Amino acid sequence: MIVSIAAVQPKTFRADREEENVSEALIAIERAADQGAQLVTFPEGYPGPYFGPLTYSPLDTLCQKARVCNVHVVASWMEPATDVGDNVFRLALKLIGPNGELIGTYHRSQPNTDDVAKGLFPGKFVVPGQELPVFETSIGTIGMLICSEIWWPELSRVLALKGADLIVAPIGGMLYEIRQTWRNIVWARASENMCYVAVSQNIFGKEDGLAMIAAPEEILAESKKSDIIYANIDLDRIKWLRQSEETLELPKAYRSIPGLFKDRRPELYGKLIEPNSDARDYYYFQVDNKKTVRRRNL
Repeated sequence: MIVSIAAVQPKTFRADREEENVSEALIAIERAADQGAQLVTFPEGYPGPYFGPLTYSPLDTLCQKARVCNVHVVASWMEPATDVGDNVFRLALKLIGPNGELIGTYHRSQPNTDDVAKGLFPGKFVVPGQELPVFETSIGTIGMLICSEIWWPELSRVLALKGADLIVAPIGGMLYEIRQTWRNIVWARASENMCYVAVSQNIFGKEDGLAMIAAPEEILAESKKSDIIYANIDLDRIKWLRQSEETLELPKAYRSIPGLFKDRRPELYGKLIEPNSDARDYYYFQVDNKKTVRRRNL
C-alpha cells in the first residue's frame, strides 16, 4: 500500500502571537490535502500552546479540519498533567484521524536537560510520559517520538518491534551546529529499524530547518526552508524488508540490509536494562502505580 505523507515546517509564532499558529496550521492542512496527503505532521509544540500559558486548545479545531479534509494529522502542544498535581505538564503529540476523532496521544518520555527545560518552558514543571505506544490506522501502524528522543536508539527500536511502519518524530528547533548529525540520525533510525521516519521543526528566525522524510533505503524528501515536503511511503516495501534476509546475490535487491529483526539476540542485551549508574538526580511521582520522573534541579 502506498501512503502519501506531508511534513510541515512552519514559521512559528511565539509569545503573545502563539495562538496564530492555529490558523496557519489549518491552512497547511488544506494545502497538503489538496496535494493528496493522507497524513500531515507538524513540529514539536505546534500549533501550541507550548511556550506560553495554556490559554487555548486547538484540538477541536484540528479535529474538524482533519474530518473536512479527510486526512490524519499529528499536532503537538503542552497539556496539564492533572494526575500529578497543579502547575505540572506533559509535552504531547496528538494523532487525529480522518473522521475527526482523536486516535491517540504520546507524551515525551525522555526528560529534557535542565537547560533546555528552563529555556523552553520557563515556570512549567514538565513530567515525562511512561509509555511507547503505537497506533494502528488505515494508513499503517504509527509510532511517535518527540525531538531529541530520536537520538535514543532504544526508543525507535521498541516502536519498530511493536510494528511501527512510520515513526513521526517532530523537532522543536534551534539545531544549528548539530543539524547535519541530526539528519544522519534520522536516516539511521529508518535504516536500522526498516521503517519510515518523518521529522520537521519550527522555524523561529533565519536558521536552517530540518524537514525530512527518510526511508530505510533513501531519503525521500527534505528541506531547510519554511515549507511543506511530501513523499509517498510504500508499506509493502517495509514488510518485504522485514521478512527478507541478506544474501550474496548480485545485483542486490535492496539498499539497506533486510531481515535485521530475525537475527536479534536479546539474550546479549541485558546491559541495556541495567540501572543507569550515571543517572541524574530525579524527583519521583507515583502515578497509577507507575513512576513518573522529573529532574530535581529545576
